[in-house]
Amino acid sequence: MNQDPYQTPQQGAPGITAGQRSIKRLKKIDPVIAGTVQGVIMGAFGLIYIPFGLIMMFTGFASGDAGGMGVGIGAGLGIMIFVPILYGVLGFITGLIAAFIYNVAVRFTGGLRLEFEDEF
Repeated sequence: MNQDPYQTPQQGAPGITAGQRSIKRLKKIDPVIAGTVQGVIMGAFGLIYIPFGLIMMFTGFASGDAGGMGVGIGAGLGIMIFVPILYGVLGFITGLIAAFIYNVAVRFTGGLRLEFEDEF
């Protein structure tokens, strides 16, 4: 019996047992949701730069020079605030673009085949 892998029964359907694999096709990605997820992930990666901002601030304090202290504090605060926001915004934009490109490409390629295993 030749069965189309995209027509596999849904979870909980009669005849499905634990550990049975099913293949699904990803036909479309919502660009706004993809952008939001990518923005949150990239914003979280931007938080990695906070310790570097703190180091710049403390280096400015340790310099004892009023000009150096101002630059150190300004650069440190800039890194701690601006970089996570910038990463989040750019992540959102790239997520939107990537989802749009995927949705166009899927028309020509048929989409990604994803294999799932049911666990009960």
